[in-house]
Amino acid sequence: MHIAALPRRLGTIATVVLCGATLIGCGVTDIPDRASTAAHLAPYPALVPIEVALAGTQAPQLDADSDAALTARANRLRARANSLRAQNGG
Repeated sequence: MHIAALPRRLGTIATVVLCGATLIGCGVTDIPDRASTAAHLAPYPALVPIEVALAGTQAPQLDADSDAALTARANRLRARANSLRAQNGG
């Protein structure tokens, strides 16, 4: 880090610390708990039932035949990046 950037960085750090201390002092960190009473009373394994967690998951988008499609997409992206660089004189 260049020595000229040091005061600006220290000023930013001081601002973040002061704002954080102010928010903590005002009780902003006291976030209301929205968990249900049943969740509070449940034993640990029942807090996250696996059936509910698995119900929202998607099927994997990658399979054994994805390699060619991914390689083709990467090649298209590289070609587009090279085209943009050429347009911008890079």
